[in-house]
Amino acid sequence: MNLIQKIKNRDATVGVIGLGYVGLPLCLRFSQERFRVTGFDIDT
Repeated sequence: MNLIQKIKNRDATVGVIGLGYVGLPLCLRFSQERFRVTGFDIDT
C-alpha cells in the first residue's frame, strides 16, 4: 500500500516534532480524524 492509499484509509501514522503552539493542536486534530499520532518534544 502506498502513502496516498494509507492517508485515504486513515492507516498512516503521523509524527509531529515539537508539541508547542502548533504541534499539540496538530496532533489533536489528526487524532480526531482517526490517524495514529506520535508526538515528540524535548521539553515535555
